[in-house]
Amino acid sequence: MGRYGIVILVLFSFMITLFSCGRSPQTIATVGKEKITITEFQDLLKQKKPRKQLSQISFEERKKVLMNHLEGRAKAMKAKELKLNEDPDLQVQLRRREERVLAAKYPEILIVEKFVTPEMIQAFSGIQTSKPRIITVALGYEGSKLIQFSRSREEAVTLADQIYQRIKEGEDIAELSAQYTDNPNLKKQKGLYDPYTAGALDPAVDVRVNQAEKSEIIAPIETDRGIFVIEILDKDDSARVALSENQRNRIRINIYNKFYRTQGDTIYKNLSEKFRSELGGEIFDDGIDEFLLAIEAWAATPNPTDPTFTETQKAIVLGRIADITITAGYFIDEFQGTFRTSYQRFNSHDELKKVLMDYIERYLAWITKAREAGIDRLPEVQKLLQQFLDSKLVELFDKNEIKEKAVPTEEEMRDLYEKNKKDFIDPEKIRIWEIALKDEKTAQTVLKKANIPGADFPALAREYTAKINLRDRGGDLGYQSIKSPRKIIKPAFEAGENQIIGPIKEHRFYYVIKTGDILPERQKDFKEVEIPVKSRTRNENEQKIREEWRNRLEKEYDIWIDESKLKELS
Repeated sequence: MGRYGIVILVLFSFMITLFSCGRSPQTIATVGKEKITITEFQDLLKQKKPRKQLSQISFEERKKVLMNHLEGRAKAMKAKELKLNEDPDLQVQLRRREERVLAAKYPEILIVEKFVTPEMIQAFSGIQTSKPRIITVALGYEGSKLIQFSRSREEAVTLADQIYQRIKEGEDIAELSAQYTDNPNLKKQKGLYDPYTAGALDPAVDVRVNQAEKSEIIAPIETDRGIFVIEILDKDDSARVALSENQRNRIRINIYNKFYRTQGDTIYKNLSEKFRSELGGEIFDDGIDEFLLAIEAWAATPNPTDPTFTETQKAIVLGRIADITITAGYFIDEFQGTFRTSYQRFNSHDELKKVLMDYIERYLAWITKAREAGIDRLPEVQKLLQQFLDSKLVELFDKNEIKEKAVPTEEEMRDLYEKNKKDFIDPEKIRIWEIALKDEKTAQTVLKKANIPGADFPALAREYTAKINLRDRGGDLGYQSIKSPRKIIKPAFEAGENQIIGPIKEHRFYYVIKTGDILPERQKDFKEVEIPVKSRTRNENEQKIREEWRNRLEKEYDIWIDESKLKELS
């Protein structure tokens, strides 16, 4: 939201942690004690396949999405059994994620949700699907944010009431729009929107249009952006679809940013300053100066990184708010390893003080106030944090139980090499020099010169080739493989060693070619191919271990899918 922008986190879609021992008619899958309902899976599909309607997603695609989700849930469960949730780094990540969620969620509740109502969100979605055709008389007034005119708001309301009555009595709204609408472009169109798009006028208009019936004349809608009288020509309400939580949040953000962002910025700024004052937030100028000197000393050391700050440097106190003491170390840690690439953006006292004040006001103050207000206990916040934790547990499980255990031994690598020697053969190669010419006539001239006994082919290449990057090399391409896709290679091998051939047309050039010696095919030894062999062996090990875990988890956590419901899903 600009300088005082609110970072809005898009909350992910479906609910997990529904515990039951039975399978209800709405259950499409189970893993352990968790049930996945049809609604939850539909939300998951919308998240994973946002560009497709549910009916366009094949059974195979649906099953793959569901199986991947169930496997992830089982991995998270197994990770907890293995105590991976106690990993210290994971706990730090979880705390940091909670802080970021709180710093975004509380402004969303106090500001965004005050402006953007559920009716606006539903209207935005409804208009997208119903594609209404409307005609509007749009009246402006002094100070209107969209349609301005030199009349008072009260005068505009009075005129709108009169126009509404005339339409009710049978006058043509299109002609009245052509006469009274204050927007020149809309006036030319006689107020027609075909179709009307959500957000074109005002969220209040969207709500009324979405709720109205076909052929309905809507009484004057008074907004800060103008006064509108509307008739619904046509709309299709049969295509309404339920919104996932993820979709609702995206729409909420879109509406907020378009219509209310400026007002919200002001409120956010004022609340940030108010919270900081109430919590006693302050910055210490002496600490800033001391920290700047510490940064200068640290930056002068060989290969400075975030962890190479000394304990004394990290202990410098920069400020405080509530019960939080902001040390240099505390501040550096917030950069998550990127302080070294960021610090030059605030390398003066005033710049660093501004950054720290923003950090206190627009981050720490909101986190503290959010906890005081119990935002951390809200179900949607707990759900988001649980999803984050589970995703990190899956990452840790894959790292500890699959990737690390797939590291190949020397014996495994040599075994793969011996069994697949044919994959590690250096193919037959030929030495080639080329001269690239732009036309065939010039190519024929150069070919004749190259065939003169004692001709210096590299010198001809430096003089004639159109490829600037090859001039200094005298057209030398080095040894080229018989498997090369270039058109000049096959004729070069057919010609044999130490021959001049051409012209050969390839793309936009004509080539004159000189061949050198031919290197026969040879078997590469193990040391030459150790890196690709290691990579291939590791990939095969990973695939085997993943498959073993997949089968084990499916049995251990009783993964079940109702394929009949999966096929019927629409």
